Amino acid sequence: MANYTSRAYNLPLAYYLAGGAPRRGQQGLRSQEARETFNSIMDGFDPQLLAEAMNVPEELVRRMQNQNERGLIVIAQEGMSMIRPNEGEEQGEYGFRSNGFEETFCTMRLHQNIDERREADIYSKQAGRINIVNQHKLPILRFLDMSAERGNLYPNALYTPHWTINSHSIVYVTRGQAQVQIVDNRGQNVMNDRANEGEMFVIPQYFAATMRAGTNGLEFLSFRTNGSPLKSAVGGYTSVLRAMPLEVITNAYKMSPSQAEGLKFNTGRQTYLASGSS
Repeated sequence: MANYTSRAYNLPLAYYLAGGAPRRGQQGLRSQEARETFNSIMDGFDPQLLAEAMNVPEELVRRMQNQNERGLIVIAQEGMSMIRPNEGEEQGEYGFRSNGFEETFCTMRLHQNIDERREADIYSKQAGRINIVNQHKLPILRFLDMSAERGNLYPNALYTPHWTINSHSIVYVTRGQAQVQIVDNRGQNVMNDRANEGEMFVIPQYFAATMRAGTNGLEFLSFRTNGSPLKSAVGGYTSVLRAMPLEVITNAYKMSPSQAEGLKFNTGRQTYLASGSS
């Protein structure tokens, strides 16, 4: 994982939450161009799984997955208002500045319990917990440029669809089993398989992934190639959909305002973890 070829991409990859580039079927196009089709990342996931993760009807998810022929730009049916930051927010600045002397190798902690229940970063009474150790908890990881994640999921629980924009993830199943789905930035499903105890799989940077625990639950370790990985959920309390205006969602997925509101708020304060169904 320390090899240069395993490091995260410096250039961003484009991916879509809705719509998609129309499929190219005309004669005369090169085969490589014909394969360059971009769909919503929603398309690559099982609709039942997405419905459980977002707590919405499966029929609504299937409608969201059938929007590719609309293209990447759509016409808004009604006027839209713009969200603007307050003047104070525009002027605010933040950042990390190191003077080179605030920490030394001699005083740094070299170990951290990643399985401490009381220090869970993500917790759900119905689904389980996830503990994260990054450079903020263990500063020496800043120099190693790595971090780790420990997951303990209850039977049939979901680690809902999410992606990491600045690191690859190497996941090792330590107990139980999981049904794993991984979708690339073109909306194509690249993995839909069961991972058993003792097995390992890789989630590349920008690829969206989800895991459903087996009937005996799931425990896993995930190693990331960044000391402070940035992760984003497709649905849930801290998701990008939750932050979008209703008008954007209704026009992007061609749904009613009430359906868009359900998509935004049906998960309550739940994020990343869901109880799922048997």
